[in-house]
Amino acid sequence: MSYAMLEKQLQSLPEEYYEEVSKYVEYLLFREKNGKRRNESVETRNYFGSIKGLPDGMKVQEVMRNEWA
Repeated sequence: MSYAMLEKQLQSLPEEYYEEVSKYVEYLLFREKNGKRRNESVETRNYFGSIKGLPDGMKVQEVMRNEWA
């Protein structure tokens, strides 16, 4: 989005939204300053794991039963 397009959209907003827009811009500047910019190439499995890595439920039960044998 170009600066001119963004400016046009901001001008079309009612004045009561200016404070909210200002706070969001401050938040984005804070993130940029602190290197917290969202990296779209990072996969969520790095943070939350992956279902592909989970063992079969029956295999887990078998291992648990054999643990006490």
